[in-house]
Amino acid sequence: MEIVLADLDNEFQRNQILSLFHDYFAYGNALSLKAAGITFDITSDSEILDSLEKFRTTNGGQQLLMIEKGHCVGMGAYRDLENGRCEMKRVFIQPHIRGNGFGRKLVETLIHDARSRGYSSMVLESGNYMPEAKKLYESLGFEEIEPYEGSEQGQNCLDCLYYMKFDFTKEKL
Repeated sequence: MEIVLADLDNEFQRNQILSLFHDYFAYGNALSLKAAGITFDITSDSEILDSLEKFRTTNGGQQLLMIEKGHCVGMGAYRDLENGRCEMKRVFIQPHIRGNGFGRKLVETLIHDARSRGYSSMVLESGNYMPEAKKLYESLGFEEIEPYEGSEQGQNCLDCLYYMKFDFTKEKL
């Protein structure tokens, strides 16, 4: 398994990222519809690529890909939120390989990368309909917090989301 910084100029990686994003939205929508009766907009390929470029250039974001046997099987990212904080985003592992430590390895890599870039903490928001993800975050040292300024969902879906924080000054992986 290899974890690399995504290269949108690389056609193979770009196509793999698009495929992962479509799988991510389809998976998330199936779960959120069943659990909370809501869905999230699935965007076009050009909108996904535009948002990734903006994410990288405007928000100091890093998009990582997990590659196993020549295929991208997972992704995760973080972006700058100011004041030493970053936000973990879009962590997704293909369902057929879950339960083998890939998610843990990806999140640990995101944490180590953000810490090495000088961030003091990492926050995240995720759906209550993904209890396995919450267990993973808790096992790594994330603690539940109130909704934070800068989250994408904000006040729109408080009942279906939870918010967490990893304090780099306290926690060590």
